[in-house]
Amino acid sequence: MRTGWIIFLFACTAPEVAPWAPEDPWTWQDVSQPEVVSDSFQQPMGLAFAEGQIWVADAGSGTVTGLSATGSTELEWDTGFSPTYVTVGAGWLVASSTEEDGLIAAYDLTNEAVQVLGSGRSWGTVTFSMGRFWWHAASSATLYSWVPGESEPTSSELSGAILALTATPDGVYVVTGTNKPWNIRSQDDVSIAEIWEEPQDLVWASGTLWISTRSARWPYPGWIYRLDDDSAKVVEYSPPEPGPITATSSHVYWGSKQTLTRAALDGKAYQSIALQTSVADVIAEGDTIFWTDRQRGLVLTWED
Repeated sequence: MRTGWIIFLFACTAPEVAPWAPEDPWTWQDVSQPEVVSDSFQQPMGLAFAEGQIWVADAGSGTVTGLSATGSTELEWDTGFSPTYVTVGAGWLVASSTEEDGLIAAYDLTNEAVQVLGSGRSWGTVTFSMGRFWWHAASSATLYSWVPGESEPTSSELSGAILALTATPDGVYVVTGTNKPWNIRSQDDVSIAEIWEEPQDLVWASGTLWISTRSARWPYPGWIYRLDDDSAKVVEYSPPEPGPITATSSHVYWGSKQTLTRAALDGKAYQSIALQTSVADVIAEGDTIFWTDRQRGLVLTWED
């Protein structure tokens, strides 16, 4: 007896499917779409805001540019090096370079005079407080300061290598150390508090200090600390690789790997402001946020 199989074939018409295309990542935001202030930079890094202008350090072109709120160029200083950080105070710009054989220099906004403040080092963050510019060099415990009009900067030695610094109403706070616990110190080397994850950046805002930190383990998540009296406390978790940080009266903002993030000061869950943006620096002016995207060559803004 033979057995066999009868196979029936049915032809079906599949519904037509539109081809997939990736969306603009900014349409995925939890909050709102940012605006582009300027797209004319090669590698925008540090930011500062003063006298109604946004100051941008462009490591790609070697310039520091002053932009109006609408993005038009008001002033451009050709530094002759690759500036990473910039700050403004007392009618002067000061820019620093993190290159191995870098420079830090000051530019007089009135008469366009330039004064070299240091050379031959990888220079770190620069800020302005109490009539002085303050900065440090990579892997160094030396804190430098300079008053416009003086011929040379002054320096003092702290108790550990300085990782970052920020202006406060009474001078500066710095983070020092090479491994845990890292230490928050004043410019007088007074210990303020300890941190148990590697600090990336810090900012004084809303009457206290905010610090971004990063884990040494993949995928390098992080935490946001706030200084409460004499201790630093974790107030928020972060997406991987947190970095530059700032704050307004209502939110703390920080850049992480391909993301700009914010969290309310009362500790609610964080929200994404922009995705797929390579944040080199972020600053606040009132309730307005500005940041640089070093890969896209953009300066962007978002209203809190």
